[in-house]
Amino acid sequence: MKKIIFFTILLGLLSCDSERDSCCTNIDVNLNLLVQNIQGNDLLNSTTTNSLNTDKIQILFVDKNGVMTTYDGIDNFNGNGYEIFDAGFNGKAMKIYLNNDAAIKEPRTIIQWNAVDADTIDCTFSRKNGNIILSSVLINGDIVQEKEGFLKFIK
Repeated sequence: MKKIIFFTILLGLLSCDSERDSCCTNIDVNLNLLVQNIQGNDLLNSTTTNSLNTDKIQILFVDKNGVMTTYDGIDNFNGNGYEIFDAGFNGKAMKIYLNNDAAIKEPRTIIQWNAVDADTIDCTFSRKNGNIILSSVLINGDIVQEKEGFLKFIK
């Protein structure tokens, strides 16, 4: 009986993994945007006057050499780096996949709204135990914080 108890305790101790802080990998590299004009009208809604043509939006990543490349994700947001979704009482919202290149201290993502208008998003990420967590966001050089899960862009 002592051998069985000893073996059970030994097996339990050997199966513990002291290196893991949590059970699951958390990858938080998305940002939800509400895009509005000065009057608060939803510019992602095609029925709004002077709305954005969402087919023309491009998500660009700046690599460590400063070269801009088009988002080339296969599994994220149909390969274009963003998706437009219904945000309930907020109207339409845009979820974008952010550049999270570990080789860059503050990876840069550029939203090219159309041929003449773009915004720059610089982020920092916390990287520990296989997790990637969005820590800070600067839009066009200004620090911003999410409110109720959304960032509001005024265009």
